Amino acid sequence: MLRALKEWSGLSYRDLERQARSAGDRLPPSTVATMLSRTSLPRLNLLGAFVKACGGNRDEVVSWIEARRKLAQRNTAGC
Repeated sequence: MLRALKEWSGLSYRDLERQARSAGDRLPPSTVATMLSRTSLPRLNLLGAFVKACGGNRDEVVSWIEARRKLAQRNTAGC
C-alpha cells in the first residue's frame, strides 16, 4: 500500500525528501527506497513523515498509523 501511495502522489524520492523537510520531518531518499522495498513494517515516525510528504493530512496520517499498529499487533499475536 505504501508503494501505491507513492505512485498516487506522483513524487520522486527527492520530491518526498523536500516535502518532508518543509514539514519539519527527515525522510532521506535512501530511507524511502528501503522502506518501500521491505516487507516489514516501517517505524511510526517514518510512516507519518512519508504519508505527509505524499500529501496526506493529519487524519490520513492517523489512519495509516492506526492500520500499522493493528498489523503489528496481528503479527505479534501470530508468533
